[in-house]
Amino acid sequence: MYRFIIAVNYILFLTLIQGCISTGQKSPETVPYGNKATAKADESTQWYAVCFRMPFDSKQEPNWTTDLIIANQVIAPIIEKYYGNIRLWRFHRRAANDRAGHQFSFIYYASVKDKKHIDIELKKSQSLSYLLDKGKIVKVLTNCRRASEPAQRLEATSDPNWDLRIQKTWPYFIMGVSAHWLALIREIKSSLPNSEANGDMYSVYQQIEDELIKLWQQQGQHAYFHHLSAVFGYEPLIINRWMRF
Repeated sequence: MYRFIIAVNYILFLTLIQGCISTGQKSPETVPYGNKATAKADESTQWYAVCFRMPFDSKQEPNWTTDLIIANQVIAPIIEKYYGNIRLWRFHRRAANDRAGHQFSFIYYASVKDKKHIDIELKKSQSLSYLLDKGKIVKVLTNCRRASEPAQRLEATSDPNWDLRIQKTWPYFIMGVSAHWLALIREIKSSLPNSEANGDMYSVYQQIEDELIKLWQQQGQHAYFHHLSAVFGYEPLIINRWMRF
């Protein structure tokens, strides 16, 4: 009944974008990302994760719109403030009939000092407080361990079944995917008339989600699959099993 969706883990393009250029009347904010980290790494630099757990609705379905709100209203300001220290980061989305249920995760590679700063920012987030007060989020886990030991390894959060070379480099790919997804949310939001003045946050983000789905379904084949194939020289891809992406 439920389904796993590693939503931001879709096969998208490899380029790590700096942001995006608005086609509307106003430009969305730049989305920085962690590969421009300037702080010196120390022995505490490792993978950390913040997990946001959300309830299912009356039909036992997840409300995927909340994921978008968390990404743009809660996490984006943190990335903007600390991107010079966060070396790698990504989003992970899933929903299943298990202990974790519907969960959105922010996974990042930084020092323990920066983790403490991020935890403080989460406590100060008015958007997060709003979602908790409204019952849209039921639990926030700031020590949601998602890395195998030792967590300092770049490959610690990658699938261990992959070739080690992919494990070590995949975090750069998925960071670019996540940055693109977040920038696309902001680009769509900037084109909505009076989106900031609209008092219903969920109404705004539902519109964004609808547009995201439409773009994925109508243009994903060329914009993402085709260009990723081009990067690898249009070589055939072996499909081991059919799956819903």
